[in-house]
Amino acid sequence: MYLSANTAKLVALLLNAIFGIVQYSRSSGANGKASVDLVFGLRVIQGESNRLADELSNRSPPESLVDILRNVSREAAIAADSMGNVTREDSPIQYDKLRRLLELPYPLWQRISERKAEHHLIWSARTMFSSNLTDEISNRCISELFVSSSDGDCRPSRECLQVMLNTKHLANYALSRQLIYFTIATRQKLCRKAMVSYWSMNQTALTVHLNELCSNVIHEMELFLSRAPKDLDSLTPLQKDLLMQHVFVCGQHGFVDVIQPRILWMLLGQQNEAGCFPLPANDAPPEIGRRLLAVAQSRPGCSGHSTSVAAGASMVYLNMLLSSSNWADFHLSDSAYTLSHREIPHNRFREMNWQLWTKSRRESMDSDFIPDGEPPRLHNIKSDIFAFIFIFLGVYTTVTLEPIDIQGYSYSLLPFKTTADLRRSSSTPMHTRSFNLPPPLSSFSSFPLKGTLLIRPQQQRPRIIKSLSGTHCRQSINCL
Repeated sequence: MYLSANTAKLVALLLNAIFGIVQYSRSSGANGKASVDLVFGLRVIQGESNRLADELSNRSPPESLVDILRNVSREAAIAADSMGNVTREDSPIQYDKLRRLLELPYPLWQRISERKAEHHLIWSARTMFSSNLTDEISNRCISELFVSSSDGDCRPSRECLQVMLNTKHLANYALSRQLIYFTIATRQKLCRKAMVSYWSMNQTALTVHLNELCSNVIHEMELFLSRAPKDLDSLTPLQKDLLMQHVFVCGQHGFVDVIQPRILWMLLGQQNEAGCFPLPANDAPPEIGRRLLAVAQSRPGCSGHSTSVAAGASMVYLNMLLSSSNWADFHLSDSAYTLSHREIPHNRFREMNWQLWTKSRRESMDSDFIPDGEPPRLHNIKSDIFAFIFIFLGVYTTVTLEPIDIQGYSYSLLPFKTTADLRRSSSTPMHTRSFNLPPPLSSFSSFPLKGTLLIRPQQQRPRIIKSLSGTHCRQSINCL
């Protein structure tokens, strides 16, 4: 496996930024500066760098690249242990609540496939703040996931489940905090079961909720970028911080929409010579949710929080650049490597010969390369396309009580002609024929459904018959 020259340059820039974060963290830990946020950011670097090295080793990569990833993982682990000891002494109660998050590597999930935002899930109205979702409540709910699961069980309070999962139409940091809660909970098996039980559904409902939250995060990000100046370097530190947090919370779930060249250059351009990311003291945090875990001004002009978020966003971009799908390579191929006022520095923190990772496209027969100008494909076909085909052909789906998981769908073909026939059939035996469909074909909009397909010869308007739970009816289709 070889990288394109564009990808190799970007990987080298990101690895340099990551080494800078680790270098800054080690010096801060040695000087007795505590930061819970920064310890978490280091665990992300440790876990994801090691996971990427394992994954790439199966694709015959240049040995130097794998060695660098192993090296940065080891250095991040050392820095996290050192700063973790200082943080535990400085804030023992808070550290103990988050111990499992701060003492274990945090690899990003190994994605089955890339995803894109679904625009029909975007909310029409938003609010930046909520009296039900304050910083205190958010921190307590996140801590609750670790405290309750430390004794072999996970019992999130109903109040937290209601606020963190069912509060709609939030924006900015409040929306990011909901995604942080969702991610931490679903990464723990027992907490995931508790969430499923809360919804009285199976695990497919979690995917629906994730798609809804990240579709709104990405819409918010794209809307902001459309109104922002071309050079994002002129944004305030808080605006930059929010954009990086959006990249981290949804990028780790495989949403390729976060691949934004302007955000990447902004991220690389704001790192200072010490390796940290700034948040000046005169930028007061908003009322809710700026903190990922806890803010600590580790050094004048440096923010433990912003540096941690930058670490997470950097690992998301590195993950996507080294993915075999080429999404990042395609969307970043025409981007310049300079900011408006200065060139992005190379080899500032670590010397790297990225040329060793490349091979001429003309000479390469590697399947990882894509022809110029050809966009990469998603692994799954957009379900709205099938919805259009179903409507055009006069096909509609009848939904049973629960959605089923991603694999092993079973359907029945019913020989009815009208919905009235279907209603009358409840007291008579139904002769059905089972068949299997691939996952994309089983979805009308955003998730696969367990149900029956009814094909009608008449050209009547297709409808979805609601399940007894009365949920998952799309607004664009009539629901009985």
